[in-house]
Amino acid sequence: MVTAMGMTSSVSLGNMLSAVYDDTLGGVLVSSFMLDNTDVFSNSGGVAGVNGFATGGTKEITGNNNAYVTVFVSSTNPEAPLTDAQTKALAYGDCTPGSLMGTGSPKTCMTGWLKLDGTAGGTMMGTAPISQTITAVPEPGSWTMLMAGLGMMGFMIRRRRAS
Repeated sequence: MVTAMGMTSSVSLGNMLSAVYDDTLGGVLVSSFMLDNTDVFSNSGGVAGVNGFATGGTKEITGNNNAYVTVFVSSTNPEAPLTDAQTKALAYGDCTPGSLMGTGSPKTCMTGWLKLDGTAGGTMMGTAPISQTITAVPEPGSWTMLMAGLGMMGFMIRRRRAS
């Protein structure tokens, strides 16, 4: 979910189509997309036939009604705060009709990234809007074990009361 200038836009990014291990950063850069393809920007960089996604480039582009986000996951501690170098690897692009930029130029996709010097890039320039929060989510097996344990406790309490 993205909020800017009092407006909120939410896009479901359920297709993880890119995962690249970066030894220098010590983890994986994971990119998830709304559609089942990696084409977010058509004619990227003004070059006909060049499609895909990237963290740099022009902001006046034609979108393919797709959106993506690239997050960083540390291989040692996924919940650890990001370093500056890891934060600079984050990026997003939203070229869907309902994006926050949808009220502007139809050729403008909402994009954001941090440049190597730490300044912001993309259509959201002027701010450094990129951050991420990863929280632990119990695995389905953990929930099953919890429910089985609670069931066993209830069964034992019931047997004690009956005796």
